Amino acid sequence: MCKKCVDAVKKYYPNLPEDDWSRLLWGATAFPMGHAKQIEEQLAELAKNTDGSLEEALCYANKQMDAAHEEFKDTR
Repeated sequence: MCKKCVDAVKKYYPNLPEDDWSRLLWGATAFPMGHAKQIEEQLAELAKNTDGSLEEALCYANKQMDAAHEEFKDTR
């Protein structure tokens, strides 16, 4: 993981065990394809809109992806 991404996880998810950092990044952000600033922005949004748990972050990200997919389908 890139240092900036790890720093962002520590900043926005300070209580998340290190063993869960990869799951958070891979499951709820554009990591590894996104750039560090994008990942930090996504983590900030996740932290703002959830209770700070891994489960809530993953659920929120999935809901956002589902909504984007529905919006895309409506434009086809």
